[in-house]
Amino acid sequence: MILADGQGCMVQCDGCGAVGEAVETRNPRTGSLTAAFLPKGWKFDVLDGEHIHRCGECFAAAVEPFADRRAAFEARLDHLGAGLTVDIAASLGVPIGLGWRWAGEWKSRQFGEAGGMQ
Repeated sequence: MILADGQGCMVQCDGCGAVGEAVETRNPRTGSLTAAFLPKGWKFDVLDGEHIHRCGECFAAAVEPFADRRAAFEARLDHLGAGLTVDIAASLGVPIGLGWRWAGEWKSRQFGEAGGMQ
């Protein structure tokens, strides 16, 4: 359903990069956004304070958003260390809040394994 004053805009899936057409309605006097509608089947989430848009396929298939990038994220942590968590997350297109969570889990595994070896 397209509203009479609605304007089409493009939205990109944060999981797979698929592009769809959303509809925005704006106040004609101020130009401020009054409502927005994602394409049918798409979902909107807030993950660690960041806004995430996912297409229907990614939403249905994803147990954990961005799980396909976790191995690459952890490999970069092994190579570069947790001090570059924000840069690693940005380079892989992972929300920074999720990157911090993954880095924390990675650190606990690293220290847990080292503690068990003593």
